Amino acid sequence: DIEYMLEVASKNNIKPMIETIDISEENVKTAWERMVKGDVRFRFVLTGYDKYFK
Repeated sequence: DIEYMLEVASKNNIKPMIETIDISEENVKTAWERMVKGDVRFRFVLTGYDKYFK
């Protein structure tokens, strides 16, 4: 039950474990290469869309 899981996470201040990466052609390529090599401990989250896609 996803609702229950989200409720428990919210009540206990549980946050996802992520690694943020500014979005750019070079950074996305690096992230992809790291995923292929298995060099990713947490999930990647691409950030900075407004800066790159203006």
